[in-house]
Amino acid sequence: MKGARVLFGAAAAAFVLAPAVTPARGITDIGLHAGVNTSRFGRHSSDVDPRMGFSIGPYVAYGIADRLGVQAELLYTQKGGTLTSTWWDKWYTDHGVMDFLPGGLPRDPVDVSLAYAELPILARITLPGTRWVRPYVILGPSAAVRIHGGPRYAGIGPHLPQIRKSDMSLVFGGGACVSLGAHDLHVGARYAHGVTAVSEDLGRNVVWSLEVGYGYRL
Repeated sequence: MKGARVLFGAAAAAFVLAPAVTPARGITDIGLHAGVNTSRFGRHSSDVDPRMGFSIGPYVAYGIADRLGVQAELLYTQKGGTLTSTWWDKWYTDHGVMDFLPGGLPRDPVDVSLAYAELPILARITLPGTRWVRPYVILGPSAAVRIHGGPRYAGIGPHLPQIRKSDMSLVFGGGACVSLGAHDLHVGARYAHGVTAVSEDLGRNVVWSLEVGYGYRL
């Protein structure tokens, strides 16, 4: 939680301070974002195997200062993790669940596959570079609504963790923008740490992503 407060404070500082020290520009980019995710859950995280997924969707970026912009994305993104047998042992202990309860209890790993419609609203700060390559950092909040997915374990009945419908996270990342005439190619990485828990049992989503974007400058 301390790390989440630090990211939130940094995002707020970027929005408040940067326009005061740089002149306005007013440049808009529209493009497509795609990425590869590796994710897991925060509770008993050492006993959760990461799950691979992807994200894809459009973005719009508006430059409000010489080196500062706001980037809004609308993404379909996959998150989740694999709950190992050790994770379940700890879950049984936490809940006082005995193995003989009806409905069956998992001992094998259980894959939790979650898909969200996600809306990150990010400050984008461009760092000094060259005419053709411009490094940048991004940071800000992201809101998501789960559209499908959950634990996969046949016949388990009511004993699986209950997954919440919505999710909130803070995002921090960076990369480089390569100028291709009227177009831009973005290559970067980002880290998203959940602010709200996926469920009481699973904790927060934790996601690392490698991403590319292709945009057209208006």
